[in-house]
Amino acid sequence: MERSFEGVAEKRLYDAAARGDTRSLQELLEQDPLLLDRVSYTCPNKTPLHVATLQGYLAFVQEILNRNPQLAEELDLQQYSALHIASAKGYVEIARKLLSAAPDMCLFRDCQGRNPLHLAAMKGHVQVLAELIRMVPLAAGEKLDRGLSLLHLCVKYCQLEALKMLVPSMNELLNSKDDRGDTILHMAVRDKQIEIIQYLVGSTSIDINAKNSDGQTVIDILEQNPTDATNLEIRRILRPRLCNSSSTKIQQPEKWLTKKRDAIMVVAILIATMAFQAGVTPAGGVWQEDLIQDSNGNPVTYPHWAGEAIMARNHPKYYKSFMRANTVAFVSSLSTILLLISGLPFRRKLFLWILMIIMWLTITSIAVTYAISALVVTPKKNKKSLSHDIEISVTVWCCVMGILLVGNTVRLIDRWLKNKGIIVWRPRRFRNPSEINQGTLIPGPIEKSAVQIGGCKSKLNSSQNVYKSGAFEDPCALNATREKEMELLSLLDHDKQEDHQKHQIQQKELQEAAIQGSVPSLSQLIQENPQLLRSSIYSMPENPLHTAALLGHLEFTKQLLDINPGLSKSVNPKGSSALHLASAKGHVNIVKELVSADSSMCFKLDGDGRSPLHLAAVKGRTVVLEELLRAEPEAAAVLTGGGESCLHLCVKYNRLEAMKVFLQCLQRDDRFVDWKDQEGNTVLHLAVAKKQIEIVRYLLENTRIETDARNANGLTALDLLLQSPGDLKDLEIKQCLDQGSASRTEQNESMALKTDISKTFRTLPSRQTTLPSNIPKKHKHTDWLARKRNALMIVASLLATVAFQAGLSPPGGVWQDDFSGNPNSTSGSDKPHKAGQSVMAYTLPSKYGQYMIFNTIAFLASLSIILLQVSGLPMRRRRWMWTQMMTMWIAVTAQTLTYFVTLINMTPKRVERTVYNVAKISVLVWLALVGFVFIGNITRAILYILRTYGYIEEKEREPHVSREDEEDDVL
Repeated sequence: MERSFEGVAEKRLYDAAARGDTRSLQELLEQDPLLLDRVSYTCPNKTPLHVATLQGYLAFVQEILNRNPQLAEELDLQQYSALHIASAKGYVEIARKLLSAAPDMCLFRDCQGRNPLHLAAMKGHVQVLAELIRMVPLAAGEKLDRGLSLLHLCVKYCQLEALKMLVPSMNELLNSKDDRGDTILHMAVRDKQIEIIQYLVGSTSIDINAKNSDGQTVIDILEQNPTDATNLEIRRILRPRLCNSSSTKIQQPEKWLTKKRDAIMVVAILIATMAFQAGVTPAGGVWQEDLIQDSNGNPVTYPHWAGEAIMARNHPKYYKSFMRANTVAFVSSLSTILLLISGLPFRRKLFLWILMIIMWLTITSIAVTYAISALVVTPKKNKKSLSHDIEISVTVWCCVMGILLVGNTVRLIDRWLKNKGIIVWRPRRFRNPSEINQGTLIPGPIEKSAVQIGGCKSKLNSSQNVYKSGAFEDPCALNATREKEMELLSLLDHDKQEDHQKHQIQQKELQEAAIQGSVPSLSQLIQENPQLLRSSIYSMPENPLHTAALLGHLEFTKQLLDINPGLSKSVNPKGSSALHLASAKGHVNIVKELVSADSSMCFKLDGDGRSPLHLAAVKGRTVVLEELLRAEPEAAAVLTGGGESCLHLCVKYNRLEAMKVFLQCLQRDDRFVDWKDQEGNTVLHLAVAKKQIEIVRYLLENTRIETDARNANGLTALDLLLQSPGDLKDLEIKQCLDQGSASRTEQNESMALKTDISKTFRTLPSRQTTLPSNIPKKHKHTDWLARKRNALMIVASLLATVAFQAGLSPPGGVWQDDFSGNPNSTSGSDKPHKAGQSVMAYTLPSKYGQYMIFNTIAFLASLSIILLQVSGLPMRRRRWMWTQMMTMWIAVTAQTLTYFVTLINMTPKRVERTVYNVAKISVLVWLALVGFVFIGNITRAILYILRTYGYIEEKEREPHVSREDEEDDVL
């Protein structure tokens, strides 16, 4: 009954606000003095103050502020305060009243990062601007997220009068630039706002030669537009202060597919070069002369002619395999190059996969070519150890290929299972939310009283049974007893009426004391009636603790909890406890007291299915969120009656700061972000559907949310974006999703929709088409990985080329003839040898073995990195990049050792000492450098683990400061 009455009162209050009926407001507040406090708790959207401000009812706004000035700080779903609305509508007097009640709201930003001054500038409300700047001058210097100042907004929205009013007091910001580097003159020229250009050039000291981030002056911008009468007029205005400008071409950002194609092109060119060199100059060299007859004129068994490959005569089987593998590598790499330069629109993943498969074949073939070359140039006595090394290399190579094959197979199977809805990931860290929601009944005064009442009923029944059994058999005694009972009952009824009236007066006084927060009045009432608080639980819809928690009376709350801690468990007719009310209102000190009294109330759901944590998230009470999560971390797993998590509510009501606090308190446990509501939507689905760019960017940059998750309809976040009506936010959100590797359900439909969106933006007016260029740069984590991948690809390609050439032509060259040997000589050059085999293998066999081991390790490691880069596996995590970097360390170190082994063993004895000392110092320096890099990265890994598990706090960083230098690791 009480609940329906409150609902009617709230409806009447909003109706009165919509009409500006001050009398109805006063009558409602006389009936329920707490109505304004209660409505701010029950209605998370617009308060009556928002409604009255929107309609411009000054008297109604004044009456509300007189009764409850805290309502001036309340926000609606769009993060608008009443001051935001008054500023946007141009209500000067209402803005003045609201500023007097809550001046700090002038600095508060809405969901799009705009404070009241920004809204007033956009609408051109000069008087409101003047009033706001007079009251809070600091707010005039605030910029939007894209670096737009108040002056930029005046130009962007063609508000010349507002601009004229602001420039004299903001002359220091006249030449300020946005994130694109544009001054207000750049914007005015691009939008062809002649009057604003004339004012800026003729009446201000603006720098006409300033350049934006693309190196363009205002004249450069003019030259890009078609010449018409407007352009000629702008040139005439600029001419008096004109100087030479330099045109700079606009550099368009490269797309992911373009970068991928470029990387494949580089690798294909290098492999084509290696294969061509191996084909023209095969391992073992070529014969330098003809040999058809021996010295006696007899024909030889195996003749040869000058220019023929030595390997073809000495090892015909190896030569056939060598030429097959080398030809496959050469043709495959040339095919890749031809496809990339063909001009065909290879912008689909299918074509990219074809190129990747070709590259796998190419890299494997060149690896086979290297192995055959190493076997051919090695004598028989060294082939046993070399064969062992090659077996190990082939095993490692097969493992790498197996990883790629299994990885891509798992990806395809996983994608197919998710599309069919066969598997759904669920977090398991906490208890089942449904079990937490249902919970067990928490014992309290209500349950105990029920037991006592049951006991009283049993005693009454037993008394009635004794009376009916005939214990009083004397009729006279029975009549006398009945008369006495009637007389006694009448006296008792009279006493009960007096006690009831007195009790009602005490309860009313108790409620008034709670409204005022008067601790002395409470003490006096408790002294008169010690049972007053206990009886108020049952006789009043809201006990005094509810009222004190709602109004924020801390000392009164403490006193109540000291007298009767059980009050914290009681709920009002709407199912709200005192902790629900205090959490929604943001009274953090009261929340601490209530949580100390009974932390289990953090799990309690009210009549709308919301816990105190949910209400704090809905209202954006970040400090309360921290306190509740500190007391009961598992309360984060409680879902609302509608199946929504706390993060879902943060997105639903656009509470970005609350979301940040929630994830930080839980040590960025990313499993929360992948929870789904009853419709299968993650928080990313909701943020994209509501086009909340800041939340989308935060989720993608700071969590590991699954971007490809599908809801109950089988749609990803990107699918929802493409199905929604296109606007200027779509490109920025899509760029964020692309960087987060969100996939589309059907590639063809998505590309068609993308084309439609692009056409839409090309048809917009010129003033609006400047917005997409203001989209922020890529996420720094993504940039870091992209830079590392590019660097690794280049270095690996160069190392593979060097190692291949070293294996094909070992140091010291190869023998040019067959020699049966001189039995009387101990020199290595006089020992038997065959043409085409390595000279070093005969003269220094042990050193030759070291050389081949190091060179093979460098070649195999570099090819493995190249193969992983072009494999198609999602190497988007730092741990994958660290693995590849460690492999690169091995490759570089092995190549370095190969170089020094070659250098030392090819040096004559007379200068061997000098070369040895140089090599020794160089190796020591190299090992010191590798050790420094290794220790530095181990230290970073340990710090990362400690931050992850909360042992040390992460440093606070400025949001717009680039960290490229900090994250650019040493290869």
